[in-house]
Amino acid sequence: MGTLNRAQRARKVFKQLTLGSFLAVAGFCTAALAQAPNASYPTKSITMIVPFPPGGLADIVARPVAEAMSRDLGQPVVIENRIGAGGNTGSGFVAKSAGDGYTFLISTNGPLVYNTVLYKKLSYDPFTELRPVVLAGGQSNVCAVRSDSGINSLSELITAMRSKPGQFNFSSTGIGSLSQLGVELLKVKTDTFAVHIPYVSSPLAIMAILQGDVQFACVPAVAVLPQVKAGKMRALAVSTAKRSQFLPDVPTMKEAGFTG
Repeated sequence: MGTLNRAQRARKVFKQLTLGSFLAVAGFCTAALAQAPNASYPTKSITMIVPFPPGGLADIVARPVAEAMSRDLGQPVVIENRIGAGGNTGSGFVAKSAGDGYTFLISTNGPLVYNTVLYKKLSYDPFTELRPVVLAGGQSNVCAVRSDSGINSLSELITAMRSKPGQFNFSSTGIGSLSQLGVELLKVKTDTFAVHIPYVSSPLAIMAILQGDVQFACVPAVAVLPQVKAGKMRALAVSTAKRSQFLPDVPTMKEAGFTG
């Protein structure tokens, strides 16, 4: 597949799968199914691969899904975290596994869409080697700072970045993740600069803010919410078109003055 063709396909799939705006994260449960399982399926345990570390968005979604599947199917559903290469390691493992319905992938947009254009070559093709089964859910990303930062709004963060060039870092859930790409787009649109510090999971990206290693991040709401409720972090904006029901007082990016 040529580079241009791959990019065109990625954009098409992205439009179909992404929830919300440019910072939204959608979770997908994907199986390498070459053919439909027989009527007695399942007859043994099922493995659910999470290509990210424990505690991240995909892992948090996987736990209750696996529990429900195990209860309904009458077989154990074992979660295995196969991390590395921005989710490519675990995704490639599932893509190359036997297409018998016993190996599933629960993932995010990154390994299924973004990585097809961010990496020169992948060991798998998500468009042909993985079959979507169900949309597990979606949520916004939340731009947040430490509560004692003195920054109370997204516009104040942008102003601070402009007045102190080179003094701001932001964390993300990994190179090529939506939590990085969304901030990169925000930087372009606001003509600001901040150094990207990638981490392998949202809990670690949050910890970097709390420890003062970075000044802000735009990461999944599930990671930010506990710290906001504890008064340790301040949410500045959510990425979705409408406000989050969990953070009703936090404006959307558009309401905060930043569209597109």
